[in-house]
Amino acid sequence: QLRKLLSQPLQNKTDQNNYNAISNSIYQALFPKDIRNQIQGKSLMIIPDFYLQNIPFEALQTSKKSHSYLIFQNEISYAYSISLLRSNNQITRTNKNKVIGFAPINFKELSDLKNTKSELEIISDLMTSDMYLESEATKSNFTKNINNYSVIHIASHANAVTNDSISPWIAFHDKQLNLQELYQLNHKAELVVLSACETSLGETFKGEGVMSLTRGFFNSGANSVVSTLWNINDKSSTAIMKNFYTNLYNGENKSTALHKAKLEYIKSSDLSEKSPYYWASFVLVGNTESITIDGNTSFIYYCIYTFISLIIISVFFRRKKKLIFIG
Repeated sequence: QLRKLLSQPLQNKTDQNNYNAISNSIYQALFPKDIRNQIQGKSLMIIPDFYLQNIPFEALQTSKKSHSYLIFQNEISYAYSISLLRSNNQITRTNKNKVIGFAPINFKELSDLKNTKSELEIISDLMTSDMYLESEATKSNFTKNINNYSVIHIASHANAVTNDSISPWIAFHDKQLNLQELYQLNHKAELVVLSACETSLGETFKGEGVMSLTRGFFNSGANSVVSTLWNINDKSSTAIMKNFYTNLYNGENKSTALHKAKLEYIKSSDLSEKSPYYWASFVLVGNTESITIDGNTSFIYYCIYTFISLIIISVFFRRKKKLIFIG
């Protein structure tokens, strides 16, 4: 019931009341009274098993009062296991290039994702990056060029089909990349961001975890992955990604950067747009530490030039006013 309510906007008071009651009852079951005070205000790493991997804990209600989400009390990230975290930390990552991004934008058989262009342009303005847009965002360009980058960002369509004949896939301009093909890659990226639908979902095995695109990127070398739990909204995703990368650039660690990006989105939204559907789908799995990202020097110089120009104009008009006054 909770999962169904999460995967769509809460349109009216009845929806909100149902969500409040169900979400709070699950919160009380998962967070007994004797540990609530111990975790108050702390950063939490959740290692969920089986179906709980489909639930964003930060969207749980700490009371039956509307918008009393756990995200307001705790910063939350996720992991598949302690052993995976430890083994990932032992991998040496010396990728020289910083960010590579892919956004097909237009698709032959899928709906267009126009806001994804803005998503990559925002990243490109902030930091040194190589971006593949539209017809350049091909499957072959992806597999050939990702090996030497610290951050891999994909803004596209994806699906977590879990029957015997089709595995989870993510779309590029010409072809789809499926989970089996992903296992064959080796990139050792510090961070992979999958701004696409259902990238954290897949066939789930009790005690083993979920066979998702997220799991595939860990298998091919990622230290941490930002992925999604349901079909995301194009517009809200772009806003969250903008704040996420801005926070990363300003020195926040990966978990805090995403946490603050979600809070910024909630604060700036009204009515049904505050629904967890719009912001809770994105989750950080794996290592939470900071990542060093070089700024885009041309953008920095532009900002400096603009600032200096404003100072010169301000001084000029002050002097002009002073001369008129004396005269």
